[in-house]
Amino acid sequence: FFTLLFDHDNDSRGIREEVAMLIIEDLWPNAITYFVNGNLTDEEECATVECF
Repeated sequence: FFTLLFDHDNDSRGIREEVAMLIIEDLWPNAITYFVNGNLTDEEECATVECF
């Protein structure tokens, strides 16, 4: 993973920027869902995300 980010040969393909955007758009705003593994009750889930 780190080789992908720090390998300067991949700069021309924009791989580092693509990985960064995936982290920013998907993982960062919803990080709790990646660590919980679906073990929350409905009540607990509403406490971690907007349930409107």
